[in-house]
Amino acid sequence: MAFTTNFDPVVEKAFAEISWKPLSAYHLEGAHNVVSALNNEQFSIYCELHGDFQYDSIKNLSSDLATQNAEFSQCMTMAGARFGFVVAGYSGRDESVMALFDAILKAPNPFPLGLYWMKMRGSTPIGSVASLMEGAKAAGVRAEFVDIETYDTVMLRLWRNLHNQPDGLDAKVRKGRAGTVQISVPEPKGSKPLLRFNGLPVTKVPTTCAEVELKTASSWEAIADLKRQRETSAVLTFDGKVLAWGGRHDIEDAFGGDFLGMSEMTFDPDWRAGSRLHIKNFLEEAFARAICRERPLLQRRQGSGVSLIVDHKAQDVGILEDLHRETGKVTGSVPGLSLSATEENEAVHQVHFAEAVHMSLGYADNRLWLLLKPDVWIWPRFARQHATNFLDKRKADRRNDKHDRLLSAWIGILSDHAGRDVEVTFSPFDGETGFANPVFGFSTQTGFAMKRDRT
Repeated sequence: MAFTTNFDPVVEKAFAEISWKPLSAYHLEGAHNVVSALNNEQFSIYCELHGDFQYDSIKNLSSDLATQNAEFSQCMTMAGARFGFVVAGYSGRDESVMALFDAILKAPNPFPLGLYWMKMRGSTPIGSVASLMEGAKAAGVRAEFVDIETYDTVMLRLWRNLHNQPDGLDAKVRKGRAGTVQISVPEPKGSKPLLRFNGLPVTKVPTTCAEVELKTASSWEAIADLKRQRETSAVLTFDGKVLAWGGRHDIEDAFGGDFLGMSEMTFDPDWRAGSRLHIKNFLEEAFARAICRERPLLQRRQGSGVSLIVDHKAQDVGILEDLHRETGKVTGSVPGLSLSATEENEAVHQVHFAEAVHMSLGYADNRLWLLLKPDVWIWPRFARQHATNFLDKRKADRRNDKHDRLLSAWIGILSDHAGRDVEVTFSPFDGETGFANPVFGFSTQTGFAMKRDRT
């Protein structure tokens, strides 16, 4: 039995391909039948909580998502009292769905077979999810977070641990096989560029860091807790052992009396091997710190990457002149927006904004790129959902031509206006560079798509 907030038919297609049987989804225009199906155990049961895009009734606006369909709500709470739940690929930001989980906890016999919440390895769940899991444990439910690399990898591992797999089914499940593909890329000459990309070629990426030796074994959770502490100034990750960048005193202070020493080690910065996304996060955090070190910018982890945000307290803002020319004020307050206190957050009398750029690393054409996406940051973060009207107005004219100028302005800020097609390098910490203070570099010339020369 499955519940989803997605609109696409990927589950139905996968089910049909593997089982040779159709899977009909219960959506908003057939929700009245789902409780009866559960009572009569007419499995498999698949519920699209927000509807199906192939029909008229869907939930995709903020006002739509404030409440759930009554039949689906009853079905999900009944299922929660009979079975266990595994949550995958869901952040918990939909308040109405989280309210259903809370309702299950308050009912008799919640989640008798447990509640398991999959999350990306090294990530931190949002407050509402953490509260749900804590409440579940307090209610006697076996509630656990499960760190995974990707949904595909965890499902494949589950499949490999099943016994007596039917003949032919394994071939369907594991039909993908790695192969060598060579597609020639045309030479960048001849016709003029057609499309400018938002990627800058990364010219220097570190391959060494500090391996930290501790008195006691560490874990993902322990390193995640350290990274959330404001006084931790080192860049940390866990790869079976603790990896770090930073001054020796900073790293030692982060671990206190548990610190024994540190030594140089080599690592593979290509996180694609084995889906080592914690290495991607490690590189992005240090890269962002290197950029912000001598610029009026703040960094905040956001999704798959880091947001670089204009610091409203900065004194020397001459480097922001081009950005100011395009956007007007680069920091300020959101007019007329204040928020009352809730159970999760204190009252906010003034919401602020700042121009920002989302920065991430990605591979394309078998090379590493620094990807930039201009954006507007809202303080505090939870207020962003209440500032949609302000954001819509501020970003309304950011179409191709203006977006192009914004991208150029941000490249100028990140490179100290070094000019076009120039390599710039920097490190995240003061002092000499080395294995604990790496060097990053990128070219200021973005990638382009070009028309193939016919000659």
